Amino acid sequence: MSGKCGICHEKLGIFSRSHTCSKCGVKLCHSCSKKIDVEDVNPITEAIMQHFGIYNFRVSSFLGQFRGYEYFCPKCMRIFNNAQSTIDSLLNRADSVIGYSSNYKGRKPACSDRVLYKTDFYKNRDDAMREIKTAALYRGFKFVMDYSFVKETSEEETDSGGTYYYATWRVVGFLARSSN
Repeated sequence: MSGKCGICHEKLGIFSRSHTCSKCGVKLCHSCSKKIDVEDVNPITEAIMQHFGIYNFRVSSFLGQFRGYEYFCPKCMRIFNNAQSTIDSLLNRADSVIGYSSNYKGRKPACSDRVLYKTDFYKNRDDAMREIKTAALYRGFKFVMDYSFVKETSEEETDSGGTYYYATWRVVGFLARSSN
């Protein structure tokens, strides 16, 4: 890699450690790059960030070794940290969002600004519901309308060579505001 660091303008050479910001793509020297371990990010927070395009995490492979970390420039790291702390704090308030399932027959509030949202798949159904409710709060919505659960069967190989089957859950619904 050649060129200059986008922050301090140090020359980047073949033998110097350099990185590329995972968000904006600027080339960085090792001392200007900020590293985060994706494993340390709450999976629900990560899913919301990816859904709204804040960050798209990727686990890349180098010589068969998987790494679960990303490098950011200082500006993108501030954006990441702000979004992460906001979403993490909203996780505690997710129950304040009111949900109406697609088969609910009672009276529903008149809503505007309906935005379709599909969660990631989770082993725990409640985690999928927490994701969609937290996403609603993050975007300033009060309701999750006409949601439904989608169930898929997943499998993992066990240590003894067998196969373990389990259910994973996703919620699909509309984030909405009251028209009143």
